[in-house]
Amino acid sequence: MAEKHLIAIDLDGTLLTDDKRISKRNKMALQKAMKQGHEVVIATGRPYRASVMYYEELNLTSPIVNFNGAFVHYPGRDDWGIYHEPLSIETVKEIVEISEKYNIHNILAEVMDDVYFHFHDEKLLDIFGFGNPKIETGDLRQVLKKDPTCILIHASEEEVPKIREYLSEVHAEVIDHRR
Repeated sequence: MAEKHLIAIDLDGTLLTDDKRISKRNKMALQKAMKQGHEVVIATGRPYRASVMYYEELNLTSPIVNFNGAFVHYPGRDDWGIYHEPLSIETVKEIVEISEKYNIHNILAEVMDDVYFHFHDEKLLDIFGFGNPKIETGDLRQVLKKDPTCILIHASEEEVPKIREYLSEVHAEVIDHRR
C-alpha cells in the first residue's frame, strides 16, 4: 500500500465554490483519496455549526478543526476527547473596554456555538445566525458568562491597524488575530 497522508482542507476560498458549495470535482477527488486510505480533515475558521454540513456531505470519519484550531473534536467519538482553547473572559472584557476609544461598529463573541453581540446588528445577525445558535445581545462585559472560543471586532477600515497594533502589543501572548 502507498504511504498514507493526512489531507487538511480549509473551507472558504479553498474547498468551497463562491456560492459555498463543494464542487463535484473536489468531492470526487476527496472521495478517491479516502478510498486510497488517506485521512481527510476539515480545518477552518468557522464554528462547528457552520461546517458540519460539509463534514457530513463528504462522509468524513475524522476529527474536525474549528475556530482556527481553538476547538478540535471528533464528531460521534466522545472517547476521542474535546480540545478547546478559549480566550479568558477577562481578556475579552479588557478588549471591550479599550475598544470604546476606537471607531468600532460591533464586537461579537462565540462560546462554542452560542453567539453574543455587543450591539444589535441585523446584518451580522443574519451572517452569524447560520446553524441556529443561541444569540444574545448586550454589553459583553455583563452578558458573557463563559470564556469565549473567539471574538470578532467589526471596525471601520481606518481603525483596523490601530486595533491590531493594540492586540499585538498588549495581548500577543494569548491572542492570534487576523483580518
